[in-house]
Amino acid sequence: MREFRSRDGDPSQPSLLVVYDAATHDKSRCSPVFSLDRNGKPVVTNRGSYYKNVRKEWASLVAAPSYARFQDALAFTRSIGDFHLHVYGVTHLPEVQSIDLNTVFDSLSEVNAYEDPTNPPTVAVVLASDGIWDNWDYKDVTSFIVNPELRRHSVRRVNEGKSSSSDDDDDPHIGHTKHVSRSLIRTNAEYASRNFGNQADNATGIVLLIHPVDTPTRK
Repeated sequence: MREFRSRDGDPSQPSLLVVYDAATHDKSRCSPVFSLDRNGKPVVTNRGSYYKNVRKEWASLVAAPSYARFQDALAFTRSIGDFHLHVYGVTHLPEVQSIDLNTVFDSLSEVNAYEDPTNPPTVAVVLASDGIWDNWDYKDVTSFIVNPELRRHSVRRVNEGKSSSSDDDDDPHIGHTKHVSRSLIRTNAEYASRNFGNQADNATGIVLLIHPVDTPTRK
């Protein structure tokens, strides 16, 4: 950030402010998230005003410096269209990671061979807005998605012909995935009401349950 654009009069600091949110209109006056140690390295200050989620993460912002013409602030470090903040370092470029699913399935297969050889390994991917992530510990989302009781319930509904009018739901994998995603949204609504009341954020979630298939490289 300092290399992109340093602060006027202080090249050791970036122009873009990273601050803890507080009840003030002028975000440049909020407490900084980072301070510099004697070697010029950033250190987290942990002086936030309030938690933004159940994981007790401080609410924080990136904000334009006090001398900027437009005093904008944003709760994200990636965005499209926030031009007043782009000039200070907010980027539209995403952070991307690649994972080899064959490697993941191989490691899961070794565990399943001992625990439940009849149950194929599954990789769960949850894409969700902060209206969901604000209400969960990450490990609890994992436990919820792979809960065996959810699978037994959805398979039973498919067998009874109650899952949906869609022909796709004849496939137990599809019926189960739909049941899991709907259950996640319903449960999250209860959590959001309890945690944030009428201040709860809107919630969007997509659940992908990925199963291995036999291929020439995977048997």
